[in-house]
Amino acid sequence: MITFESLRNVQREERKASMARLPVSFYVEVGEYIKNLEQLCKDEDAKSLQVIELKNVKNVLQDVYERREKKIVNIALLSVRGEDTDTKNLTPEENKLLDSLISQLKERRKETFSEVEKVKKENKERLTVRFLEEFPAFIGVDTKEYGPFSAGETTELPIANAEMLIKKGIIEK
Repeated sequence: MITFESLRNVQREERKASMARLPVSFYVEVGEYIKNLEQLCKDEDAKSLQVIELKNVKNVLQDVYERREKKIVNIALLSVRGEDTDTKNLTPEENKLLDSLISQLKERRKETFSEVEKVKKENKERLTVRFLEEFPAFIGVDTKEYGPFSAGETTELPIANAEMLIKKGIIEK
């Protein structure tokens, strides 16, 4: 059974670097505790101490959750980076959060590195082109400087740059 004192003990433990061990039903029990306090506060005989206790319980719970949430995000990052992680002290709700974070991080990582590889590949592919008119120097997608060019001059350009200049009628293949 959760009491204010037991919740404060959890808060003290969460201030440490490691994840405190919680009962599997921790969040359900805290929810019931808050519900009971709210019922007591609705009664006309509610004492200001009960109202203060309810406020304090909500504040402590938020602090505990945010501390655990930060640790879960760190666990997810370590896991995605291939490091060993300890998840034995997570509640079922927290495990769902962790799984979701890991899944999202892996997906975003895959998409990001896929884009990087695509750009790298595009930057290596070149096209030989001929300028139809004078054109000033520019920086290509591969971050190299090209030009200036005079009409009739041929050169190799990254495909992405060449395609854009072909569309504008400045060069031809």
